[in-house]
Amino acid sequence: MAKKILNTFILALAFSTAFGQYLTKNSLLSDLTYLNEAVQNGHPVNYKDKKTEDIQNVIIEAKKTVSDTLKPFEYTLWIEKAIFNVGCVHTSIKKNPLLLPSSTFSYFPCALKMSNSEIIVKNCTDTLLIGHKILSINKTESSKIIQAFSQYKASDGKSDAFAKQYFQLASTKLIAVLLNNPSVYEIITDKGVFTLPATPKGIFDIEAKSPREYHLINNGNFLSFQNKIPILRFTDFSKSDINFIQKSFRAIADRNSKQLIIDLRQNTGGNRKASIELTRYLADSVFSYSILQPKLKTKSYLDGKGKFFLFLSKLKYNIGNVHKGHKTALGKEFLYRYTPKKKNNFNGQIFVLTDGFTASASTMVTSWLKQFTNANFYGTQAGGGYNGNNGGTFPTLTLPNSKIEVIFPAYRLILDRRSTVSQGIIPEQNSIETNTNYNDIIQIINGVI
Repeated sequence: MAKKILNTFILALAFSTAFGQYLTKNSLLSDLTYLNEAVQNGHPVNYKDKKTEDIQNVIIEAKKTVSDTLKPFEYTLWIEKAIFNVGCVHTSIKKNPLLLPSSTFSYFPCALKMSNSEIIVKNCTDTLLIGHKILSINKTESSKIIQAFSQYKASDGKSDAFAKQYFQLASTKLIAVLLNNPSVYEIITDKGVFTLPATPKGIFDIEAKSPREYHLINNGNFLSFQNKIPILRFTDFSKSDINFIQKSFRAIADRNSKQLIIDLRQNTGGNRKASIELTRYLADSVFSYSILQPKLKTKSYLDGKGKFFLFLSKLKYNIGNVHKGHKTALGKEFLYRYTPKKKNNFNGQIFVLTDGFTASASTMVTSWLKQFTNANFYGTQAGGGYNGNNGGTFPTLTLPNSKIEVIFPAYRLILDRRSTVSQGIIPEQNSIETNTNYNDIIQIINGVI
């Protein structure tokens, strides 16, 4: 799963070595101004009140602090920071022509984690460093590293949940890019000074142990029974999961299980129909969501390809789902309602595991479970929003100077219209991490730890 997310979200970084090229401050400010206008006038974060959300604070900071020229990765950091301040997990860089391919790239030799304004070593080629607190790397203080990457990837509601999770996964690459791909690293920690060579392969956090036995498997998803407790693990949602979900709840019902663990850690979303099918086996009453096409000028800022995708999505909803749509003061809204399953519906204790990568369709599930079940949440804050997210279709815009291509969602998905909570759910119990083993999780749930 780590490799899947790495390939999806680090595509630009996987080719970044254009260290000799420089770009101008004026180009950056022009790109930021264009993006700001697009957010104010066309982004669904402003579906209620036009222009209340913007990136003006980033533009002001850039005017004050940026030098006349920037390296490509510095430029990218500013664009990522601007996107972070939009507060939408689906808004992201799709293509970055500033960062060029390389066959000679090497990696920082440790996997790191940001925690409470500190950087902790999670894994390393020198295992003595595991657990150490980083003070500096090649004379770059940890505070500067946190400043660079704490707003590197966006979450719904402007939390840092997704950014922290991303850093923990990709720090082996991010540190190398930030420090211009050195061959040797001087690492100062709270316990000493260490000199380590760069490594030709990335170093990742130690992975959790897999269950000893699987009852059902579908791609990377599985049902396993551990200490008689069913564990349903979804690394993402696909159309084929619908049949897998039906079989899983039949097996859970056959065993008369009273507790159920739903593991949505590292689940960045996927097929909405599968997430709905899962919820139908868990919810205790009718649940719904709506897709709003806001009265915004999104089309004006999209590139040619983006305008075409937006046109296709309009056909899909306005013709294919015309019977579900109705006009509102905010735009045209399409409402979808679902009833719980009568057969094999689970009515025991539900425990949901989340982390910073839990987003999109997986946080549709968490929102519904928060509203319509007795579920308890464990892990770390989800990157996807509780009361909704921006999606439905994902056209692109291209920044005028750098030609960076940005995914720019056009619609608003409303999950709980009564709530003002736009950030992801914060679990009641936060001692469970992405790589916590299931035996330990079960002990935590049962109050042993």
